[in-house]
Amino acid sequence: MRVIILLAAMTLFAVPATAQVVIAPTGTTFNHPTTEFNRTASYREEFFQCASVTAGVCTGRAAAPFQTGVLIPKAAITGTAPSRTFLFTSIPSGNPLPSLPAGVGFVATIVAIGDPNAGATGESARSGDSNPFFAQGTTPASPTSVVVQ
Repeated sequence: MRVIILLAAMTLFAVPATAQVVIAPTGTTFNHPTTEFNRTASYREEFFQCASVTAGVCTGRAAAPFQTGVLIPKAAITGTAPSRTFLFTSIPSGNPLPSLPAGVGFVATIVAIGDPNAGATGESARSGDSNPFFAQGTTPASPTSVVVQ
């Protein structure tokens, strides 16, 4: 519940001119209307590596995903229309972030996978890129053997 309140508060104060760069994200929020959500069986999130992240913008984005993507069952999605959320800890495959290299910028996209029981087959087009993120922050190691000369 705290995460949802925090996400809502961040949305209210978001500045659209620059994207927020996130370090060690915990989940993903996206928009999907109820009619389309009802026709979806699951989602796939894919991560694309950035050559660099400058002023909150991914530059030099890779053409192909870093990995095959993470399957998110519909049952792991929370929120009300149109805003949907899932936490990386709530998906059966576990948190995908440890497999991404630290210190490298990424963006995410989402693909909706149709539910044949609801009359939808195939996959949607890939969403636009998310804001840039780094899988985990790293602190430099302390210098050792310091000698002043």
